[in-house]
Amino acid sequence: MDEITVSRLMPTKELAAYLQIPERTLEDWRTSRVQRGPRPIHLGKRVRYRLATVDAWLESLEAESFDTAQGAA
Repeated sequence: MDEITVSRLMPTKELAAYLQIPERTLEDWRTSRVQRGPRPIHLGKRVRYRLATVDAWLESLEAESFDTAQGAA
């Protein structure tokens, strides 16, 4: 039988605390026409964020910051 990998789902309030940013920032990112921030999951009227997706998004920001810093050197 195949293993199922489950990643924790976090509501906006919890993710804001995790990222140490205002909830409003996440809401602004989510409603922006341009994809910004981690990709949300809509469960009916509820919005959740998969922790694995958030961590991958943070890693991409880290890599982007590193590449930018290397180009400036």
